[in-house]
Amino acid sequence: DFLDSRYFVVNKCLLRFMGLWPYQHVLAKIVVRVVFTVLIVVFTIPQVICM
Repeated sequence: DFLDSRYFVVNKCLLRFMGLWPYQHVLAKIVVRVVFTVLIVVFTIPQVICM
């Protein structure tokens, strides 16, 4: 399978981790995006408060 070749393994892992892999289950995409959004908000709020 060409998607499992060594050239695409890194891209596949990173895109799945970000919830952007096209063959990823829809529920998994939503969960990953929600987790990323929460993490961004959690890390951004202290930065804004300390300004």
